[in-house]
Amino acid sequence: MKTTYQIQHTAKLLAKALCLQLALTTPISAFAQSSVLDTEFSSYLGSYANCLSLYPDGKIVVTGRFSNGGNFIKRLLPNGTTDSFHHYYKSPAGELTSNAIQSDGKIIVGGFFTFYGDMDANYLWGEHPYIARLNYNGEIDTTFSPLMLNAPVRTLAIDANQRILAGGDFTDNDGYNLNSIARFMPDGSLDPSFSIGTGFNAAVFKILVQPDGKILVAGNFTEFNGVPAFRIARLNDDGSLDSGFGIGAGFDDIVLDLAVQPDGKIIAGGNFLACQGQECTRLARLEANGNLDVTFSQNASADSTVLAVAVTESGAIVVGGEFLNLNGVSRSRIGQLKPNGTLDTNFDPGVGCNKYVADILIQPDKRILLTGFFTKYNNVVEIRICRLMGEDPLAISDIHDSQLWYSFINDNGNLQLENLQAKSKIQLLNISGVEILNTDEINGKARLATSLIPKAVYILKVYSESTVSTKKVVVD
Repeated sequence: MKTTYQIQHTAKLLAKALCLQLALTTPISAFAQSSVLDTEFSSYLGSYANCLSLYPDGKIVVTGRFSNGGNFIKRLLPNGTTDSFHHYYKSPAGELTSNAIQSDGKIIVGGFFTFYGDMDANYLWGEHPYIARLNYNGEIDTTFSPLMLNAPVRTLAIDANQRILAGGDFTDNDGYNLNSIARFMPDGSLDPSFSIGTGFNAAVFKILVQPDGKILVAGNFTEFNGVPAFRIARLNDDGSLDSGFGIGAGFDDIVLDLAVQPDGKIIAGGNFLACQGQECTRLARLEANGNLDVTFSQNASADSTVLAVAVTESGAIVVGGEFLNLNGVSRSRIGQLKPNGTLDTNFDPGVGCNKYVADILIQPDKRILLTGFFTKYNNVVEIRICRLMGEDPLAISDIHDSQLWYSFINDNGNLQLENLQAKSKIQLLNISGVEILNTDEINGKARLATSLIPKAVYILKVYSESTVSTKKVVVD
């Protein structure tokens, strides 16, 4: 319980000094739950959305479908407001399912559309069956001329050489045999070096290019080029099956999303109940060689379809979909698992999302973008897209073992540090990791004007040439 000091100015200063002292001698932990809504982000999508991509400058591309039957693509500024373009696609058959951003800023889009155009402006830019490329300004890129696919594209990926991988329901491309997967050169022509033989025998729902260039593929197929491959496979760069990826009996039902951890292990989500003969209830983890990680898969489960998985920097797994429970605990369509597959109870979304979560994207600043069919997150109105605060932007390793090598005093409500090492730099951050104050060491001292900032919890970081100290500061 906090003591209240009321009477004299000196008593207030004493209280502040005591507060600073207590805070600075106690290592901090997490100050903002990763599941808390980011109130700096505000957007609205009048439809259901299903795919997110991110520009290096923080702009967001989102695709989906409007309730009146048209497809859409929007580019949002980092705060969620609409950027310079949004377009609607003429498509009587269905939705725009996927997008991917090239290194030059152009956007590949895939889906159920057969013509590209702006319905509001009442014009079309021509026939583009199931795949097209947009310039940065949103207009069609006429230099991209892929051969015509015969069925929808469900997933897109771009490799390090800017070649475009597409997966979906298609089986043909102007007479070429392309069963569910194809790779295009940057101009849209088929990549002749990518040879898949007879390809997959059913739809591909996810393509993910690993850092080593190998290609993970998931979906509803059971074979690739005549070889058994039960709902997941890994291809070499030339399109051949990677024989070093031993999936064995694979999955018993559809795999809808994949994520790769920094150690190469693979998270899978979908509607399966078993993997390699072991019980795996819609969530599983594979070793880098394809073997089932039994411990994780025994810990993790969902009571309905998992549509999206994403891995945080700390190794936690964010899960979205149609489920109402994760690991037997109430988590309405969004939740987070620890690296071992057990439920992360610190990630508490309250009542969660009122409709399904279709895609999850973790930004470089660790904030978490969600999109789907929901209109509320934890009873707050969020129309089909929202952003969560994510993990504390400060590294836990910095925080946990920090030791003080300097002293401090309260100078009329301002924080003065003494006995600093030469060339030390000092930052004061808010709990979102945004810098509020900074200064440099001069003659072993530094002063932060904490009397001029709002009362709140802050993080003090002191950098020397060899180490860093991170402590909580309560300005009261």
